[in-house]
Amino acid sequence: SALALLFKTVILTKLFYAAPLWLKDRLNDFNDFISRAKLKILGSQFHVAKTLTDLLTMIPPLEVSLEVLTIKFVLKGLNAKDAMCAKLLQIESEQKHPFYKHTASVKRYLIWNTRRQDDDIGGSSR
Repeated sequence: SALALLFKTVILTKLFYAAPLWLKDRLNDFNDFISRAKLKILGSQFHVAKTLTDLLTMIPPLEVSLEVLTIKFVLKGLNAKDAMCAKLLQIESEQKHPFYKHTASVKRYLIWNTRRQDDDIGGSSR
């Protein structure tokens, strides 16, 4: 719908600006706001099941969007200049850091992808 498109392009883009750095601490506040907005977009007067609301509005849950944004942030940082990449690699040793889980996930993915590509190269030359 037009309201959902407007909400995604205007509100969510502003909300997600630098979200990996600050949104996790304020997730509950914004979850309430997002659920009210989804109700308005649907034109509903009563709360519908959250999964159904997410599906009908095609707006993913805030937690999922934050995970995606954080992974993208970490990947961009790893592809950035040496200082940023070095800082992100230091996070590997700091298990209490907010990005620790994300850097570990990215590292596992990159290892898996490298192995898959090596297998594809080795399999195609046979």
